[in-house]
Amino acid sequence: EIQKPSTTGSYSLIPIAYGRVDFDGSIISATSNVSVTRVSQGVYDIVVSGVTSSCTIIAYGGETTTATYFTTNTCRVTNHKDLYDGNETIERTDTDFYFIIFQP
Repeated sequence: EIQKPSTTGSYSLIPIAYGRVDFDGSIISATSNVSVTRVSQGVYDIVVSGVTSSCTIIAYGGETTTATYFTTNTCRVTNHKDLYDGNETIERTDTDFYFIIFQP
């Protein structure tokens, strides 16, 4: 049984969605409440049904993968060809990745 420890206060650490996505945006495996769209090369949107406020996402597809909250029920995952140092435009590249989404 998973219980929310008191140290997290009002934030839940129980995931509302998780999965694995292939480089072309197709779902390899995931909870039934998500859909994934490959927006452009190296950019993917994950839509979670039933989410009505902001969410937190953790994603891993390699050291150049970033994940952010995008809109009310959408998180965006972006993979760059190289590490971005803030001074140059880095080309994006497709990758497979894992994700976990929480709603605090």
